[in-house]
Amino acid sequence: MEKDRKIIVGFKTIILGLCLYVIELMYLPVFGALQKAQVSGDGCYSDFWKYTEKQPYPIIFILTGIIVVLGIAFVVLGHLPMIFDAKWQNFCVRKIPMPMPVQAQGS
Repeated sequence: MEKDRKIIVGFKTIILGLCLYVIELMYLPVFGALQKAQVSGDGCYSDFWKYTEKQPYPIIFILTGIIVVLGIAFVVLGHLPMIFDAKWQNFCVRKIPMPMPVQAQGS
């Protein structure tokens, strides 16, 4: 994959991961309602954040975090060739001053 494409794929992956996080957090009240229906109205948390401790949410959050980390890795891998190419070019190009031409005195 060329470097520009890796950067674009990385940004898209990061955005996908963040959107998944938002969707997962918005789904917490739905999960609470399903839990309430499953146990006939008993055992439903009034605070939906408590469902983040119950399975399958910890695994889902970890997998979504891995997606975000992969996006960050793609962005970094896309930038590495540009960084190393610039450093290598600066290292290889010697800045040796050219000698000034000597002008003849008197004519």
